[in-house]
Amino acid sequence: MQIRPLLPDEMEPCRSLVRSVFDRFEAPDYSREGAASFYSFLDSVPEQFAAGALRIWAALREERLVGVLAMRDGCHICLLFVDPGFHRQGIARALVQTAADFARENGQKQLTVNSSPYAVPVYHRLGFSDLSAERTAFVLRPCAVCFSRAFLRFLCQGFSVSPGFRPPLFQH
Repeated sequence: MQIRPLLPDEMEPCRSLVRSVFDRFEAPDYSREGAASFYSFLDSVPEQFAAGALRIWAALREERLVGVLAMRDGCHICLLFVDPGFHRQGIARALVQTAADFARENGQKQLTVNSSPYAVPVYHRLGFSDLSAERTAFVLRPCAVCFSRAFLRFLCQGFSVSPGFRPPLFQH
């Protein structure tokens, strides 16, 4: 598996992967307005990526895009999606490790994410802990009802990419 920055010509396959995984696993738990808000955000990703507001990493297996992670503000994960055929193979863990390394190298001490209810157990397995109870969050712009989210934090210095491996501690 290869983890590397997303290339501009991979934006449409990236968005297609995100949308298909969202539709299958997350959209059923959202209100119509919440799903519409997510799709609106997804439509804005190419522009944000081109402007440098989002850093996106791609996970590839045999040149096939199988996972993506997008981060804003150097420490906030705003997209983490893996092709269902590749779940539970360490792809999300490798993407989060890449984001944690980037955050650490740029002076950040933690990663944050607003997680969908579906993904909370995944983030817990990746080492994130709850910062607040589940709540309805407004995404991009106020709307009547958006996502029900749990705000999670991952302290970068406690993260390990695989059992037994510990990256160097972040310097404070």
